[in-house]
Amino acid sequence: MTEEKITMLKNGQVPIYERGLKDLMDKNVADGRLEFSTDMKKTTEESEVIFIAVGIPPKDDGSADLMK
Repeated sequence: MTEEKITMLKNGQVPIYERGLKDLMDKNVADGRLEFSTDMKKTTEESEVIFIAVGIPPKDDGSADLMK
């Protein structure tokens, strides 16, 4: 699943909805400030900042359950 999401992101598809996120992502990818990878060695050696994203379980209403 992780490789599928990275492939989606590399193709400009955002797997979550947040208003303005796609435009922000596209701009930063185009400007060379944002990349997506599953290559840990290359990424850790070449990056200044690394974001690690993890899934958050949803509540029944679809909002994030931050208490689990």
